[in-house]
Amino acid sequence: MKQLIMALLGVAMLVTQANAGWSNKVRVSGLFEAEALIYKGYTKSDDIQDIIVATAEVGLEASISTGLDGTIVFLYEEDDTPFDVEQAFLDWQTSESFTLSVGQMYIPFGNFDTTLVNDPFTLAVGESLETVIVGTLEVNHLTIKGYVFNGDISDVDDEGEKINSVGIRLQYEADNHLLGVDYSNNIMDSDGLQESIGPTVNDLAAGYSIYFSSEFSRYLLILEYLSALDVVVAANEPSSIQFELAYNKSIEGYSFAYQKTEELAFFGLPESRISLGYSRVLDSNLFLATELFMDEDYSVKDGGTNKSSIGLVVQLGIEF
Repeated sequence: MKQLIMALLGVAMLVTQANAGWSNKVRVSGLFEAEALIYKGYTKSDDIQDIIVATAEVGLEASISTGLDGTIVFLYEEDDTPFDVEQAFLDWQTSESFTLSVGQMYIPFGNFDTTLVNDPFTLAVGESLETVIVGTLEVNHLTIKGYVFNGDISDVDDEGEKINSVGIRLQYEADNHLLGVDYSNNIMDSDGLQESIGPTVNDLAAGYSIYFSSEFSRYLLILEYLSALDVVVAANEPSSIQFELAYNKSIEGYSFAYQKTEELAFFGLPESRISLGYSRVLDSNLFLATELFMDEDYSVKDGGTNKSSIGLVVQLGIEF
C-alpha cells in the first residue's frame, strides 16, 4: 500500500508540474483495460468465470534537453502485477543515427504484435524486462540494436554478479512492411521461463526470433517464430509460431490467428490455439474487443492432458 501511495503521489506531482508550465516538456499517457473471461478448461477444476482489471497503466515522457528524454511507466495488473514502476529509462540521441538507452525496459527481443485480446504465446515465452544498456543505430530503413544486461538466471560457474547476457536486433522497415531477426544468448531470462527454471543453470540457453508483418489495403498480416537454440529445461528446446491475419473496416476489425508451440508442456501452454477476434471503436478513445479461443493440449506422452478447451474474453478499454 505504501508503494502505491508513493507512486500515486509521484504521478500527481509530475502532472501538476506539467499543468504548471511543463506541458511542452512532459507528456502523460494512460491505458485502462477491464476484461470478462469465461473459460471451459481441460478439466472442471480449470474452468474460470472472472472479471478483472487487466491493465491500468500511466506513462510519463519528459523532454529533458535536446536529444535527451526520460520515460517512467507505472503498471497495475490484477492478480498478476502490483502497482509499481514497470519501466524507467533515459534515451540519449548522440547523433542523427545513434541513440543510447539506459534503464529498466523490455529488451529488444521478439515482436509480439497482435490485434487480439490475449497476448501471443511468443510473448509468454520470450518477453523480458531488464535493467539494460541498449545502443540503437538507424540507417535509412535499417535498424540495428545491441544490448547487455545482468540476467537473473546465471551459469553455475559465474562468481558473483556479472553482466552475462547480450543480444542483437536487425530490422528492416519500409512501406508498411517489417522484417526482423533478434538474438539473445540468454532466453532463459525471459519473465516467463525463469519462473520454471530457477536462479542457476549449468549453461545459458540462447534463443532467436524471426518476424514479419505487412499492411496492405485493409489487411494486416503478422508472422513470428521464436525458439530456443539450446536445451532450456528437462531436455526441452521450446519454440512457438504465430500466424495472424486481421481485416479493418472503418471502426470495426476482424482477426484470425493460429498458434503452435513445441516442447512447452512444462510451461503450461497448449500445443495449439485457434482464435477469432472482433473489435470496435466506441468513442474517440474508447474501444471494445472480444476473442474466442480454442486450445488443444499436448498428448499425455508429451506431458499434457490430450484434451481441448474453449474460452471467450471481452475487453473494454480506454487509452489517452
